[in-house]
Amino acid sequence: MDIDDFLYLSPAGPITVRDVIYGYGVEIERSGQDFFAHKTGFSPKALTKLLNECGFPIVFIGLGFIEIVAFAFRNQPSDYIKNLFNLHTE
Repeated sequence: MDIDDFLYLSPAGPITVRDVIYGYGVEIERSGQDFFAHKTGFSPKALTKLLNECGFPIVFIGLGFIEIVAFAFRNQPSDYIKNLFNLHTE
């Protein structure tokens, strides 16, 4: 995909690859507020590494259409927590 390609239609309007990487450009421009801009981004590997460095040795990563979801633990989670969030090690 290219940076200006359309990804999906949200309630706020069309979302492009650029919006996902840098923040929703329409709102950044409209509001003049840079807090709508993304300050960083992660790959699954980079997010896992950062969470490990922050003291979370156990990390479960899930991938969605355009997002990464992480559950990070300092200690081994109980079976209840693993089942609650459908966390499995492959």
